[in-house]
Amino acid sequence: MNDSHIVSMSQVEENVSIVTAPIFSFESHEKAYEWIGEVLDRFGYNKIGLSKKEKSSVRRYIKKYTGYSKSQITRLIQEKKKTSTLKYGKGKNRNRFKKIYTGEDAELIAEADNSYRRMSGDAMRKIFKDEFKVYGKSKYEKLAKISHGQFYRLRASDPYKEKSLTVGRTISVSRSIGIRKKPRPDGKPGYIRADTVHQGDLDRVKGVYHVNLVDEVTQWEILVCVDSITEKSMAYVLHQSLEFFPFIIVGFHSDNGGENINGSVSSVLQKLLIEQTKSRSGRCNDNALIESKNGSVVRKHMGHWHIPKYEARKINAFYRDCFNDFLNFHRACAYPKTIVGDNGKKKKVYDETATPCQKLLSLPDVETYLKKEMTVESLKKKMAGMSHIEYAEIMRETKQKLFATIKKC
Repeated sequence: MNDSHIVSMSQVEENVSIVTAPIFSFESHEKAYEWIGEVLDRFGYNKIGLSKKEKSSVRRYIKKYTGYSKSQITRLIQEKKKTSTLKYGKGKNRNRFKKIYTGEDAELIAEADNSYRRMSGDAMRKIFKDEFKVYGKSKYEKLAKISHGQFYRLRASDPYKEKSLTVGRTISVSRSIGIRKKPRPDGKPGYIRADTVHQGDLDRVKGVYHVNLVDEVTQWEILVCVDSITEKSMAYVLHQSLEFFPFIIVGFHSDNGGENINGSVSSVLQKLLIEQTKSRSGRCNDNALIESKNGSVVRKHMGHWHIPKYEARKINAFYRDCFNDFLNFHRACAYPKTIVGDNGKKKKVYDETATPCQKLLSLPDVETYLKKEMTVESLKKKMAGMSHIEYAEIMRETKQKLFATIKKC
């Protein structure tokens, strides 16, 4: 990267204020570290005279073009101040623990596991302890003192795997469909969260499925009811449902369920030029918004009782003709605002309440996000056609008529 023309703090602040993302990347971490050191020297970051605001601008400048976290940049700045240089990986003096257990110990564990068919860690540790203390076998001296955690680390090592004949655990299925990451809309609509809600089983007979789609920024919500969630049916339903959103769809995020992570759905999204992402392992908050909507909208209005799947068409008509408009034009939602404390801890404060349509219209340059056939005037006209409570009463009466026609099992 050649940014030698940026030599003043005003140029740095102007560059940081530009919203567009950089179009380049560093070839390696070594190059990035070298560039960071050069930037710190160029603007005299560790010298007296640079204000706190100017230091913050330099930090944001580095973060924008490297993608490093705030804590990592802080560590690099401290290292630069202490050593006057930045090194990556090899060449650093690192503190290391003394290595006690070797590959030979892992092979001993593998041989014992092959005979015992891989018992629990505590049981095998007891075996090794008796081998040394009771039977006097010196080769098990180190394993007789091994800790629980270190025992399982050796079980995960390559020497153990080469000798082991037993299966440690079920290997999870790895699918290449979708990118495993959390979407970052940056205040722009068009990033959809998706999930399905099952309406219960009865005598081993499946009920209807509710397909829930929610935009992360505006909370614009589209519900669809189907009788099955096969690959082909879900691909068709998603293709039709995404057309009901008034803005252009950019991203599609779901959990790792097979109804959304499959070839048919992926093909539909690729044709529409929509990025498909999926939740990360162990990050339960990646799809928290849609999970909360499942409870506060679907379960609250449709309940938990079993609805036969042949009633899906009636429910879907209710969603299409009445309920979706109620959710987006007449049901208020709370919108979070992230506040960063002095200690760096992030806290969400829900101080804004509005309907999804009001939230959409409040966005700056909203016209740039809308589809060609949709206008701001048409959204305002539809929202002003009836008051919130009036439409809620109509929705409730329509829902009661729907439930009266559904066969209770």
